[in-house]
Amino acid sequence: MATGGNENDKTIKIWDAIAGTHVHTLHGHDWSVSSLAFSNDGSMLASGSGDMTVRVWDISSGSLLLKLPYHDTYIQQLQFTEGGLNLISRTPTTTYTWDISALAASRGGSEGAVGVLLSKQSEHNEADKGYMLGVSQGYCFSMGGAHRVFMGKGSWDRGLVGAVQEEYRITGFAFHTDRVVFVCTDGSVIILDVSRLKPKLESNDELDD
Repeated sequence: MATGGNENDKTIKIWDAIAGTHVHTLHGHDWSVSSLAFSNDGSMLASGSGDMTVRVWDISSGSLLLKLPYHDTYIQQLQFTEGGLNLISRTPTTTYTWDISALAASRGGSEGAVGVLLSKQSEHNEADKGYMLGVSQGYCFSMGGAHRVFMGKGSWDRGLVGAVQEEYRITGFAFHTDRVVFVCTDGSVIILDVSRLKPKLESNDELDD
């Protein structure tokens, strides 16, 4: 598990969620940590900050692998692609796609040592604000402007999990077995049981609304 500090802390802490022990403290950001994402194999952690940079860390050693600058404002959301070759970073207005295939292949190096290609997509519409997307254990979770939460197999949406009110806008999630935990902007946590939805996704059945 990873947690990020505010503007007075600026650090990232890695925890052993089973033992409840602290593993690493990661230093480098110049402002509060606004988003975090683990790679699919759990070997890397990406962190976004109000300093308008994304940093990629090695989980086992706690060392910095890569720094991605050039964002237009704070990083709202991060996501590794399924193959781990690209990293998507999203600000409130813009989506950036980074080619980190060289990093994934080498699994080493230091800041600035790996070449990165940047693809900056068009700015979002107003309706996109509050959007959340993430992939964990092969399942995709997303929430759009209407605050409805969807779950899909792979990287696309199929099943409606539920809806949350405006004041519970989701900013992040964690998924384990048949439970998904959502973190909300007001500091609350929502835990949903998705055990009945998973078999339908696996069998490719049509899903009910």
